[in-house]
Amino acid sequence: AVRMAEVRREDGLREADSATLSNFAQFRLHRLHLELRVEFEQRRLAGAAELTCSRRARSAADDAAIECVLDTRNIKVHAVLVNGERTSSWTLDAEHGHEVFGTPLRIALPESVYSSDEEFQIRIEYETGENASALQWIAPSGTHGGEYPFLFTQCQAIHARSLAPCFDTPAAKCPYSARIVSPEWSTALCSALMTSSTTAPDELDASKRVKISTFDQPIACSSYLIAIACGQLSKIDLSPRACVWSEPGVVADAASEFAAAERFLSTAEEITALPYAWTSYAILCLPPSFPYGGMENPCLTFVTPTLLAGDGSLADVVAHEIAHSWTGNLVTNSTWNHFWLNEGWTMWLQRKIVCAVKSKPLLFDLDARNGIAQLRDDIALFGEDNVLTALCPPLSGVDPDDAFSRVPYEKGFQFLLHIERELGSELFLQLFRSYLATFQNKTITSERFRKFVVDFVAEKRGPQNALAVDWDTWLYAPGMRAMGKPYVELVSALDGTLADAALKFAESWRSEGELPSDGGDDRWNSMSTVERVLVLERLLECPFPPAMAFCERYDLLESRNCELRFRALMLCLKNGALATHPTKVRASVEQMLSTQGRMKYTRPLYREYSKHASDDAKALFAKLNHFYHPICAKMVAKDLARTS
Repeated sequence: AVRMAEVRREDGLREADSATLSNFAQFRLHRLHLELRVEFEQRRLAGAAELTCSRRARSAADDAAIECVLDTRNIKVHAVLVNGERTSSWTLDAEHGHEVFGTPLRIALPESVYSSDEEFQIRIEYETGENASALQWIAPSGTHGGEYPFLFTQCQAIHARSLAPCFDTPAAKCPYSARIVSPEWSTALCSALMTSSTTAPDELDASKRVKISTFDQPIACSSYLIAIACGQLSKIDLSPRACVWSEPGVVADAASEFAAAERFLSTAEEITALPYAWTSYAILCLPPSFPYGGMENPCLTFVTPTLLAGDGSLADVVAHEIAHSWTGNLVTNSTWNHFWLNEGWTMWLQRKIVCAVKSKPLLFDLDARNGIAQLRDDIALFGEDNVLTALCPPLSGVDPDDAFSRVPYEKGFQFLLHIERELGSELFLQLFRSYLATFQNKTITSERFRKFVVDFVAEKRGPQNALAVDWDTWLYAPGMRAMGKPYVELVSALDGTLADAALKFAESWRSEGELPSDGGDDRWNSMSTVERVLVLERLLECPFPPAMAFCERYDLLESRNCELRFRALMLCLKNGALATHPTKVRASVEQMLSTQGRMKYTRPLYREYSKHASDDAKALFAKLNHFYHPICAKMVAKDLARTS
């Protein structure tokens, strides 16, 4: 019997969020306003957060709404005001705090507030703490220009509470606005529309001038989508609504790399049958310590410079973040137990966008095959029976960062592809568009999605033609073996036209142990990045003694394409090249780990390096710990502890 993940199967309307200590469910959050000052020398943000709320309808027995409880972590609160009146009736409740989930800020509400259904304002004056996990303060030496410092935030999954006191749950969506004061030399950006930017005398020191920038996000979004960046930045427009921001020495390369952004946007609009709702679309190419490939902040996608391969071959990440403008940002998972609804749908839409833009429909199946390889690796890492490999994992008491893997992305995609194959592409596209139209600007759980699909199919095909889907197994069973025959059939049905040539090339190298006699170089040179990744993934499946010869043949250890260089390093480490070519392999591994902090590469590389040179891996991490974003540093430290 398959052990199901123990996730409460609620009625699809509302579900408790175990990752928040707030009482968000008792209030309607109408707006959040931030007034923040960027203080690079002190490495802090200082200012205020103001929440406009109203009490939800309650039963006569419910008296809990006499206080408002907000999430915080490493926040120093200086004052609290309710409807403009300073109050001393608040506390940072350390007794009920949690190492991962933070310290609840309890604010007692006056009777005039809690006995009324009218809107009220809570203003918290505060500053961020020294170890705020949402913030990375980068010294000038960590930037491309080397002259000015840089700041960026990363709030997903539960780090917004270290940026500002808030209801830090995806379920609490609201519009937000911000006023950011920063050094005169800097440009501040938010995941919102910039409404003004001026210079003025500093209110705290009239001898200095500062930049004052204001922003407005009129569309309701969750706290994890709040983003701020500040540094020396330049902009290049890609279209009337799309642009690229980065440091002056990087922005031209970034604009060239991501030139297809407008085509991705317009193609997504065609597929979704919904116009892009967020007005403008900007890509901010960050310093190399950014821990993810991209982050779908509304109006302002963050991306890693590891995408700058020089040929646009890794720009699919931008298509992914653009897809989130519909799947994730408009329709949002209500809790992190349902993260697959954000990411599974986005993988499906990303692949549809890329295939349409490149006019290569078979890329959909080829990229899906690569996704299966990544999914298999992550399930092997966690364990086939680990409940965190379920689409709806039980997260009570679990840091969502610890549950992060390719499971919600690729297993979620496979589940949606299974439904598409059952319905047919035409009806599935209708379902997708209806899903967006029905749930835009809302949050959703897996059970509510289940009900929506069942009702949609019954309406379109009649109740006698119900969808042949084992919902409980797909949603709640860990791993992939439990999917059984439907999963095997799903994988075998993927078109192999593009994949077969790549796999044949890999098998030729494996069987001959050297350059294949039938034109190996020409075949490699004609492959796309996706095909080359598939070759490397196949070679990684089994022992491959000539790993170093293969990587040297195609200059993979020096490749500008990080997807290829990362897999080449993993291939060399797994096949003993650190022992046979210690100087070159060690230098290549340490060079990649010291020049970027993207967790997709950094965590597996440290894990594999530690298996072969544990002391060297630990020493390198101790040296580079300060370079990585706090999220990355936390996860690598846990990985190295497990490996030891």
